Parts: sequence; C-alpha cells; structure tokens
Amino acid sequence: MAVSSDGLTALSRSRDDTLKVWDLRKLRDPVAAWRGLHNFFDTTAAIFSPGDEYILTGTSVRRGKDGSVQGESGVRVYHRATLEPVGVIDCPWGSAVSLIWHPKLNQIFVGGSDAAVHAYYDPGRSEAGVLRGLARGCKKKDINA
Repeated sequence: MAVSSDGLTALSRSRDDTLKVWDLRKLRDPVAAWRGLHNFFDTTAAIFSPGDEYILTGTSVRRGKDGSVQGESGVRVYHRATLEPVGVIDCPWGSAVSLIWHPKLNQIFVGGSDAAVHAYYDPGRSEAGVLRGLARGCKKKDINA
C-alpha cells in the first residue's frame, strides 16, 4: 500500500491481480481498478512517482516445468490525473516485485524475482547514482580477478 504525498489517495496491490486507487475521504469503492496485472508475490509494490504524477506497479511471470510462461513481467506506469496507461518498462529477467523511484537521481530501482536490483534511467534527465558508477568503470583488480 502507498499513500500520495497530499494524503488523499492510496494505492493497493493484491494477489487477485488488481491495482486499485482509493480516495481516502471516501473508502466505499475504489476510484479506479486495473485487472489482469499478474501478481505472484504478496509484497509486489505499487508506488507514486516523485511529485505524485504517475502510478507504478510491478507485474509477475511464472515459468512452468514444461517451459510455459504465465503472466507478463514488467513495470506498468499510469498517469495519476487521467488514470490512463502511460507505458510499460519491460523486465525480461523475471518478475518486478519492489519499486523505488529516487526523486533526486530520477532513477527507478526494481527489485526482481531474480534476487537482483535493476536500475532504469534516462541518460538525459538522470543525475549521479548508477551513472556515476558506470562512468568510473571497473577497478583493475576486478578485471584481473
């Protein structure tokens, strides 16, 4: 569950494959609900972007023993004011479970079902963070190890 910075809107993500937007002044029914967002993890996040302009949530994928795939992995992005879909950040490595959008760095960090953290950024708008590490390159002892 996430609450907007103005304290008026909340997000809930559930194992029933839904993401719901709630007006905290009227909790009878959700303002919006998106269905079919595959979710195989109890801890899958739903967050607001810095400034609360966007809503983001992760989706899950499960691979069967026979190689079949169930679900679509990615980060779904919705515009908070219009409640319209904005886009999808593809996550080919597995399910997107935890999300953080760092306000100063302007980078999105996604914790995945592969036990790794993946960073997404716009080279023209992001600052420092992952970019600083990429600019330095590997240490010599790391290369020769």
